[in-house]
Amino acid sequence: MSNLCELDVTQILQKLHSNAFDGLTTSEANLRLKKYGNNEQVEQLRSIKQIFWEQISATLVIVLILSAVITPIFGDYKEAVGIIAMIVLICCLGFTQEYRAQKAIITLKKLSVPDVKVLRDGYIQKISALHLVPGDIIYLETEDIVPADCQVLESQNFRVEESADVIYTSSIYKSSVVICGQAKAIVTETGVNTKFGCITNHTTATSPTSLQLRLEKLGRILTIVVFSVVGIILAFGLLRGEDPKLMFLTAITLVVAALPEGLPAAIAIALALGARSLLKRRILVRNLSCVETLGFVTIIGSGKTGMNNSARPEVRSAVVNCKRAGIRPIMITPEHPLRAIHIAKEVNINTKARVVTGSQFNDLLKNKSTYRLKKVSVYASVSPTEKLAIVESLKRRRHVVAITGNGIDDIPTFHTADIGIAMGLRGTDVVKEAADIVLLDDNFASIVAAVKQGRVIYDNIRKFIKYLLSSNIGELLVMLIAPFLGMPLPLLPMQILWINLATDGLPALALSLEPPERNIMNRSPYPHDENIFSRGMGKDILWIGLLLGTVSLATGYIYFKSGAANWQTMLLTVLTLSQMGNALATRAERESLFKIGLFSNKPLLMAVALTLFMQLVIIYVPEFARIFSTTPLSATDLIVCLGLSSIVFWSTELKKCF
Repeated sequence: MSNLCELDVTQILQKLHSNAFDGLTTSEANLRLKKYGNNEQVEQLRSIKQIFWEQISATLVIVLILSAVITPIFGDYKEAVGIIAMIVLICCLGFTQEYRAQKAIITLKKLSVPDVKVLRDGYIQKISALHLVPGDIIYLETEDIVPADCQVLESQNFRVEESADVIYTSSIYKSSVVICGQAKAIVTETGVNTKFGCITNHTTATSPTSLQLRLEKLGRILTIVVFSVVGIILAFGLLRGEDPKLMFLTAITLVVAALPEGLPAAIAIALALGARSLLKRRILVRNLSCVETLGFVTIIGSGKTGMNNSARPEVRSAVVNCKRAGIRPIMITPEHPLRAIHIAKEVNINTKARVVTGSQFNDLLKNKSTYRLKKVSVYASVSPTEKLAIVESLKRRRHVVAITGNGIDDIPTFHTADIGIAMGLRGTDVVKEAADIVLLDDNFASIVAAVKQGRVIYDNIRKFIKYLLSSNIGELLVMLIAPFLGMPLPLLPMQILWINLATDGLPALALSLEPPERNIMNRSPYPHDENIFSRGMGKDILWIGLLLGTVSLATGYIYFKSGAANWQTMLLTVLTLSQMGNALATRAERESLFKIGLFSNKPLLMAVALTLFMQLVIIYVPEFARIFSTTPLSATDLIVCLGLSSIVFWSTELKKCF
């Protein structure tokens, strides 16, 4: 930060080569923008190099790199080349996913920047605060957020609030809130050079969502389980006299394949892409973690803004959809009770229970009788303090509350509610800054659409967790049981890496793009703190994994006992194709794939088709067959593989009938 604040106004204008009456010229402002950069905290965003480095420096990738370095020492150059090729493919896939999520986040950040009135070329115009430069002359008014460090040139009854203190000085800083009056000011610092930028430069971090934290805990448990199982496989193989080099390399690749270490990152990607999808529906997500919370909302509290049924006929049907989805829409408004009842009846909000005023609510609160409010859906003549108390009361009854607002007095309520929703058209800059979500069209129906999208995202996250873990259990079972059946290693290191790349990559990501199931808004919200494996998902993961592993191992065992040279390729093919069937069957929890439509998730269909094609390539193209140690299959063998691998699919589909 510079010492401009120590100078008087005339000296600051001279120092910044600015004019209080005409402002900067557009050409000069563009030159300064190139020199100083955008008015943003650029360090929050990762560069392409950083994203790619994160892929290469991941723990399990480093393990693979070490394996590729060590393998040639034993004279096995083919394995080394194959491992390097796999590392490149894994990193490229991870980079693509992370980069897409990063682009979505950048888009959201840019759209969340408010506009500001600026004097340029002698005219007052509105520009994004992102493009402010030192020397710009700006205009501020009540409930604006100060967009950069400034020095006040002229003011009228002007006060700002900075960190809960009312400031009267002529120096004002970025992110302060104008609480009253108007001012004309000159920008002295922007971006990371502001006081706010210096403070946040080393402290800003994205907090993981509750689901990510739960998955990180799950990841630690799975790590212990996987290392234990792989340790048994390694020890048993060495005791049976297997090649030590091959066993150690197999153990390393099995750990890499079996550990779903990318789950928390996959959640972040799903949330970011979900936020981008919401943006297409005029819903701007400012807090990424709220996308996860949206699916658990039980109460939506709104004022009259956004509920004008005469202007928005879709609001009435949105309220009906809320009730069908087990969500209670309530009205909390400063309006007179009679006016509140009229609006509520227009949009079909329940008015059978009595309307409660703010003062009546306070009386109930004092008498500890808020249990009487269970069916109340209209609160009228409510002050901001009373609105906050109503939200606190709802949360004490274990509701997940989304609340709307458009004024500075709503900020404490936003902080208390699970999701704060600002109105984009009528809301002030300061309330948008405090909100988790901004409705760009001020429409209540958009909230219901956001809740639906939140449910879709949560359901899809559960689907690809179910798919990944059940597939990994199947792979581990094959490797663990085969030695006890007197079989040599059922899968070689390169084959394990192939399965990991082919089945854990694109198909799993495509599951996160699954469209909503038909009944998604015809059920009550799930508990916010439910176990990720609840509602039978844990049992499904286990039995699907056991079935997948059993079918694959049985195929390999029968062909091995018959003396067939292609037994390992048969096992590999059945295991790979079974996982594709698992992915297709996992698309819907209760409905059949044929009922929801085979082509309703084209990305998954393309991922499955690509995996099938590549499986044929590694079997029938000699160069790839040598790398992956596969043996060509006859047409009969291929048909047998297709038939046996469909067992997992048909079993999962059949279970949906019960």
